Amino acid sequence: MFMLAIQIVSQVALPAYAQPLQVRRRVDKGLIVDASYVVDGRSGAPSFSDLKAAGFNLIGTIAYSSWTPNWEWKKTQQWVQAAHAAGFKVMINVLANNGSKVAGMTQLAANIGADIVALDEVISLFPSYMTEARLQSIIEMGRAANPNLEYFINDWSNANIAKAYQWTTSYPYVRVAEDDYNVKSTIDWNIQLGKQYGKAPAAWLIFAKGSMNFDCYNNLDQWLTYAHQRNISTLFWLIDEAGTWNTLWPKVVSYTP
Repeated sequence: MFMLAIQIVSQVALPAYAQPLQVRRRVDKGLIVDASYVVDGRSGAPSFSDLKAAGFNLIGTIAYSSWTPNWEWKKTQQWVQAAHAAGFKVMINVLANNGSKVAGMTQLAANIGADIVALDEVISLFPSYMTEARLQSIIEMGRAANPNLEYFINDWSNANIAKAYQWTTSYPYVRVAEDDYNVKSTIDWNIQLGKQYGKAPAAWLIFAKGSMNFDCYNNLDQWLTYAHQRNISTLFWLIDEAGTWNTLWPKVVSYTP
């Protein structure tokens, strides 16, 4: 893995203006809850008090392109308000089916009171659409709606993780969260870039079965140890509708970043 990391560094050149900076220590324990629990009232998710006891300070849900302001977004706003009252920071993970919808969804998330908007793999999913200028426009649009809004840019690709840093150099409230569930060394790549750009990185770990045979899910103990040793903010995906999250949930509960 060390040699792989060296190869990756050589393939993705860092700009000359990105000088090492002092990164303010910030370690979060975050969680995403499927929208079915938030919007549809599905029962069975951990309570806010359970999540507090497990050490989470950041919780969130997924927003979809099909959502309407008067139903799904309104129900999510009520959940955001309840989560705030319970003492959590709240994240909305924007899962768009088209790059052109990301900006509007970001603004809606800001309008309902989200503290953080996670732009989910927008650089990898929409490579021809999501230019540096468009990404910055989205970031600024959300901040216009909520001047305190923060961001995660999620991505699994080493090259696009580097782009996320390069494109957001002047935005201290934008962080990068890698979500490569098969290669642990991507966590180190993100940490390296975080130090280079003066940003606190984060790592997503999957504990629901998901759509693929992910190494992180199959070997969660190893991934938890790896993330813990690196003292990195850890974000957990996902309290899923199918209920596969229950199997590994005790490991997630006991984890301390």
